[in-house]
Amino acid sequence: TMDPDDAPYLCMSDTRCRLCQFALQEGDLVFARIEYERFSSVFPLRMRDTIHDNFEWVNYHTCGGRCMMAGRRVPFFHSNCLRFRLYAISDALLAAGEYTYEPPADEEHRRFTRTRRLLAPKLNDVLQIRLPPELLTTIAGLLVRECAIITSEQQSMGKSASDTLIDLSRDVYVSYPLWMACITNNHVSWVSPKHPTEIIDLRTLSRLNKHPQRLRMNSFSCNVKGTTGYTVATHGHSVAMIHAHGCDDDTRFYVEMDTSFPRAFLAHMPLDDGEYVTEICRRYALGPLDRPSVCLVFITNKGRNSLFGTSGPPDSCRALDQILAPAPDGSRIYYSACDSVLGKSIRYLAFKGIQSPIQRAFPPSLIPNSPFFWTQSNEPWFVSSCNMEGIVHVTLCRDVSVAHKPILGILLDYENGHRDCLGQFRYDKLLQKVRVSWHGTLEWWSSLRHSILRHTSAKGEFTNMAAPT
Repeated sequence: TMDPDDAPYLCMSDTRCRLCQFALQEGDLVFARIEYERFSSVFPLRMRDTIHDNFEWVNYHTCGGRCMMAGRRVPFFHSNCLRFRLYAISDALLAAGEYTYEPPADEEHRRFTRTRRLLAPKLNDVLQIRLPPELLTTIAGLLVRECAIITSEQQSMGKSASDTLIDLSRDVYVSYPLWMACITNNHVSWVSPKHPTEIIDLRTLSRLNKHPQRLRMNSFSCNVKGTTGYTVATHGHSVAMIHAHGCDDDTRFYVEMDTSFPRAFLAHMPLDDGEYVTEICRRYALGPLDRPSVCLVFITNKGRNSLFGTSGPPDSCRALDQILAPAPDGSRIYYSACDSVLGKSIRYLAFKGIQSPIQRAFPPSLIPNSPFFWTQSNEPWFVSSCNMEGIVHVTLCRDVSVAHKPILGILLDYENGHRDCLGQFRYDKLLQKVRVSWHGTLEWWSSLRHSILRHTSAKGEFTNMAAPT
């Protein structure tokens, strides 16, 4: 018998149906396009898996993008969308649906709502009876994919796919845009036409001589006037996204963080009045199974040290590499978009005035004092702690979307104006302010399994875990 592993591998190019351009979900019935008008048998989608097609004698790797298999990338389709199409699928239609960037997390919802709103009143012209607006809206919602397919087919008819060279030094006008996310230069996509030209690799701390294909760079503003803090999405061994909070900050960025990185830990670093970041450092270590861990540490002019990642054993906390000293009056820092590099993490940074890294001592406040509940040697822990002297009130961040309404994090305000944070504090959840009078030191240890609090004072030590027997 022939071994299925010997069959050629085809990789799933992205997680959108190339016809309707809406997301493919786990369990959806799908087709894969092997070549022109040659498709797989229909099968239920299982993400990050390999599905063998015995009839076509190929393996479909549902990676949804780049992976180590290096198989030929092929588009997938909803089974109903492929059956609904009116014409053969052209190269122009396929090219139109192959994004070189990842749209914002709420773009699909906006597109669905906009299509439904435009389609609903037109149904009155084709139905034999008059229906109330709410029923028309419901019916229109069931036809959004079909409407998107017809529109895509009509717009691609008689057209060919081609690359066009654009002079970005002149005004650029785009007709019928859904949205414009980036400007491309030197094979790298940037969020702004004014950007630095040098990029460093966080793993090697060397400058890139050759840019990876389809590399996209996002950015955040550091130390600009009105900055009140930073929120960073981290997987523990790496950093995925950075957001700078302002005085009039909204909370829409949390939607993108939650959608793009559903298992990430959101670490928040508040700033006091007059506080700004003086150093951005790299913490490099080898985690369990010798997996490289590349995290970031922000250090401020008031001595605050914030590690955006998990705390390793004390022997991993030997030194930091200072890679940037941001200007006190503000600067823009660029970082690689996670969906444009392998590993789904920030691999590259770019900023003005790149200098050679400087090694500095590891801040003592970031060296973990492992409690007895360090239950597994390979379990990553996110650690935050604060001094409880002089606290005037705390703000509890509570998730009311689940039945037990857990407290995710705490923001602490001190009588001297200082602010500190424990756990995962986020401004899009229910916030409850309470007055307290505490003493000692409070630590919050978080892992993917549970969270543990440890309070140390003159009266002793207390945790929410039972002592070992």
